[in-house]
Order: sequence, then structure tokens, then C-alpha cells
Amino acid sequence: MHKMKKLFTLIVIVYLLAAGVLYVQSYSNPCSRQLVYTVGSYDPRFGITKDQFANLIQETEAVWESRVNRDLFRYDPNAKFRFNLVFDERQQKTLDERELRQKIDLTEESYDKLVGQYNNLTFQHKAGISAYDAAYADYQSRLKDYNAEVSEWNKKGGAPSEDYKRLNAEKQQLNTESRRLEQERLALNAEAQDINALADRINEIAQKLNLDVDDYNGKFGTSKRFDQGTYTGEAINIYQFNEEADLRLVIAHEFGHALRLEHVEDPKAIMYYLMEKQDLANLTATEADLQELSGRCGINYEKQ
Repeated sequence: MHKMKKLFTLIVIVYLLAAGVLYVQSYSNPCSRQLVYTVGSYDPRFGITKDQFANLIQETEAVWESRVNRDLFRYDPNAKFRFNLVFDERQQKTLDERELRQKIDLTEESYDKLVGQYNNLTFQHKAGISAYDAAYADYQSRLKDYNAEVSEWNKKGGAPSEDYKRLNAEKQQLNTESRRLEQERLALNAEAQDINALADRINEIAQKLNLDVDDYNGKFGTSKRFDQGTYTGEAINIYQFNEEADLRLVIAHEFGHALRLEHVEDPKAIMYYLMEKQDLANLTATEADLQELSGRCGINYEKQ
């Protein structure tokens, strides 16, 4: 009985060691077999359909595969490995950020529009003041000449008939010009009040915009660590993205972890630990990414 127990223990130890060898071999070359995956759970609050999600994952495979000429991943609707979209406070924060960003954009648009109006009105107002000043100076000069000539004729006991008619006509023209200048002065003053009111509105929006920007920077101004997704060994769970370009980067990053890749030091790399300086419009594996892949999987890659 004692010998059977010993024999049983020895078999268990040998089995575990063998399993350990197989595990190490699999871990040391994670690219030896395709990662076969499907789409699992998803939440419509992300604003993307299940089919769109699946198509985007399949498109993102090329970020890694195109540089190493190997099919590392394969979509199969019956696969056990799953991509899941899991909605929690992280995506809610992203939605809050998007809403505040839209609010800031609208405020900036209103601000820029009002500043444009203010500049145009100010330009026109200055031109109006210049025209008024010139007309008023001309009026004052004519009035001075009129008063001087009237004074001279009064000293002589009165003006001849023709000069009298001419001076009366000049007096009427001066009175008409005086009324016109007064109306123009009142209009310019009203215009100045409107411009000042517009300036107050612009300052109010600027203050609100600054408060919104401060609020935005306080809540969302830091670079995003890659906790938008996780690789668990049995699934890739994605918790957060803003736009499709963000989602592609998260998928590509977690594909990298599924290949057992570690984070790299290049801020532009897919496997950098922050979502910061990657080219989201033209997502591609960098030299640092491919060196990590080559070291992990022994795969040659095309250098660019």
C-alpha cells in the first residue's frame, strides 16, 4: 500500500513537470498558433454595433500581420476566445468628456463668431467717427466764416440784397448740417453702446469658456493609461474608447498582449503604456513594437 502511494506521487510529479515544459514552450513562442477569436458581449451604449465591432477587430489584425507576413489572428464566430465590450465608469467618463468637449467647441464657435462681429463693428465705428470728425470740422469752419461775414455786414449797417440772400441760404444749410451731425453723433453713441454690450458678452463667454476648459483639463487633461482594455488569457475586454481610431489602438494594443508582448519605451508605439503620441490616423507597428514581437516570437519583420 505504501509503495502504491509512492508510485502515485511520482506519477503526479512527472505529469506536472511535463505540463510545465509544455506551458513554457507555448509561452516562449506565443505566435506558433493563431489566436482564434469571436465577439462576445457588447453594450450598445458604446455607440457601435456588434458587426461594426467585429469588422474593426478583423481590420486591426493587419496592423501586426502586414509587417511580419503571417496570419497571427483569425475570426471564427464559434471561437472560445472572445472580445467583449464592457461598459463601466471608464466609458461613462469618456461620454462625459465628449459632451463637455462639444460644449466647449460650441462656446468657442460662438466666441469666434462674436469676436468677428465685434471687429467688424469696431472697424466701421472708427470709420464713422473719422467721417463725423471731418464733417464736424468742415461745419465749424463754415460756421466761423458765416458768423465773421455776418458780423462785418452788421458793422456796416446791413448787407446788400444779393449778399443777404446768399447768407440766408448758407444759414439754412448750416442748420441742416447741424441737425444731421447731431443725428450722426447720437447714432455713433448708440453704436458705441452696442459695441460695448457686445464686448461684455464676449468677455462673459470668454470667462465661461475658460471655466469650461479648466474643468475639462482638470477632469480629462492627463494622458490615458492603457486600462481601456485588458487581456485575461481567455478574452480581451475593452472598457473605454472615444472614437473608432481610439478603439483600433486599444484592439491592437491588446492583440499585442495576447501575443505576450510587454510595454515598450517608444511613445509612438502601439505597446507604449500610454495612449499619447501614437498616430491614430495611420496606426502602424513601430520598430520598437516589432523588435518586441521578434524577440518574443522569433519572427522576422519588414523594416521600413
